[in-house]
Amino acid sequence: MTFLANPELNLCEDSINNPEINTIVSLIGPIREVQSGEWDASLKGFEFTYLDGQGKFIFSKYFTPQNEDRTFEYKVCENYSWDGGGIPSSGNLRVSIPKEGKLVHFIADVKERKLYDSINNIDKVSEILGLEAPIVSPEVYPDGKVIFRYKNNNANRVYIAGDFNGWNSEKDLMAKDEKGVWSIELRLNPGEYKYKFVVDGNWIQDPSNPNQADDGFGGKNSVVKVPARVVSPVVSGTSVTFSYLDLTGKVKKVELAGSILDKDWKERRNLEKQGDIFTITLNNIMPGIYQYKFIVDGNWMFDPLNPIKTGDGAFDNSIVYVPGLINLLIPFEVKMDSELTLKGRVLKEDGSTEDYSDIEWSLVENPNDIAKIENGKLIVSTLPDGVEEVLIRIKGKDKNSSIELTKETKVVRELSEVPGGRTVILAGTLQHFVGGGDWDPSNQNTRMKHIGDNLYTFTIKNLPAGIYEYKVAMGSWNENYGNNGERNGANITMQNPKPKT
Repeated sequence: MTFLANPELNLCEDSINNPEINTIVSLIGPIREVQSGEWDASLKGFEFTYLDGQGKFIFSKYFTPQNEDRTFEYKVCENYSWDGGGIPSSGNLRVSIPKEGKLVHFIADVKERKLYDSINNIDKVSEILGLEAPIVSPEVYPDGKVIFRYKNNNANRVYIAGDFNGWNSEKDLMAKDEKGVWSIELRLNPGEYKYKFVVDGNWIQDPSNPNQADDGFGGKNSVVKVPARVVSPVVSGTSVTFSYLDLTGKVKKVELAGSILDKDWKERRNLEKQGDIFTITLNNIMPGIYQYKFIVDGNWMFDPLNPIKTGDGAFDNSIVYVPGLINLLIPFEVKMDSELTLKGRVLKEDGSTEDYSDIEWSLVENPNDIAKIENGKLIVSTLPDGVEEVLIRIKGKDKNSSIELTKETKVVRELSEVPGGRTVILAGTLQHFVGGGDWDPSNQNTRMKHIGDNLYTFTIKNLPAGIYEYKVAMGSWNENYGNNGERNGANITMQNPKPKT
């Protein structure tokens, strides 16, 4: 007999009255991102945690930023086997991960045989976890935009009145959304303003704003301070400064968390308070796209001064772009006795990318002195007799910063594909046989070779007998082709028979 207790959740269960607590639930599929065993029910390390006394389990995973959006199939199995049929019982679920990366929460309900994730089912996951975003009012932006909010599902009309409109109780009508939250957006100059809500004729304070002042009639007005412009984040070279503005004077502690500190979001950095602004500067940050959040007195929140974010849900994050050199555009092989103009790719301030040539190039591995670099060109000579290929490593240093990257390429006698083709990846349940994870549209190990006339080929040797599914992807799931050559079509099924004896 097993007992399960959680005083924080006021939970106490036993395995006789609630046998589900003995169930072990595991995430399964390409979502695991392992080299082999995506669909192996016995593979450990992907177990859910028991969530409540109602048969619900939770598993959380942070997907690191990549060059392209990615889509994964998944489901769950129970007790390391397929005996229960899995959840869902037929077919697989799919979740698309943005290229910026994302923290995703999966919830399995073994009683109802349901499976949810925080991307496709944000409202349901928030409901199960008891997460309802608090009403933020006022929300002040650096450009003077101020959003006021008030929740009352039973009110008929709500106005805002204050110093900014001459205390006119019928001028600025607030709008109501489907959740009963009234809101209005105003543009205010820097300064301090007193205000109240007028709810069906009744004057009340903003219940979400603790900043108050006497109204001269024995009551209180709410107060909003619109400061001079404060910007967050500020990127300067490889340094990034984050700022949080406390308009209430009540905030005790502000922390920074995110992929800009560590990929698992475990590290925390305290922001230093300077007046009513909390701030921190991080140095030596490599160019890239990072996600983060503030933890304000224990509450996770977006950076209110940064409009760039992955979305507006409870599990979305603020985004910061650190511009600079992010890639060297060098093919995986070059032909001997040839030249190649070298260039890189940089991330721009707005998150877009472009080719870049202001780079200092050098060779860090160059067996047999097979190559040299002159005026931004890679010049390769003839391979020695009996040598079919030579691996070289090239370093590119940005002339305008301290950023430097390295990349490998092979010098070969003949290119294995015709130049001018696209990146075409064979993605499916057979990728792990040649290295990497299944259903990975960016896995270079299953890159199909261009043989001309827009034809591509790929060969897998010694593929075990079995039934496999696959499709082709153009480097990401943004463009993919399945059954009958249909874009975004169904998976193609193939059977590799057992050899005859």
